[in-house]
Amino acid sequence: MLDKDKSKKQIAAQILAGQPFISPQVVFENMNVVVKKFGLNRQQAVEHAQMLLQFCPLVLDSETTLEKAFDILQRHQLQVFDSRIIASALTARCEILYSEDFQHNQVFEGTLTIINPFLV
Repeated sequence: MLDKDKSKKQIAAQILAGQPFISPQVVFENMNVVVKKFGLNRQQAVEHAQMLLQFCPLVLDSETTLEKAFDILQRHQLQVFDSRIIASALTARCEILYSEDFQHNQVFEGTLTIINPFLV
């Protein structure tokens, strides 16, 4: 919600209002983005992450999640951390994974669809 684009802010606020699940990997990747792209210092990045956790239930990794991530990594040739994010969403039985970084409308395991909310 730090972007200057008002439409992006509105879309992000709508998504957060729905209390989407979030994985630890996404929390830390978000912290990296707010430091590099928006110039927040580390303390501000931590505070931003804590704010996200107020809106989003955290999905913790389990051994099953990691095994699923290994499988996704090998079958789909994704980056290591991307595989972990997808595995977390699948483990949480999410139907939608919102991301600007993945291929829009890509489907994993027939149940999880990647949606870039800023394209729709």
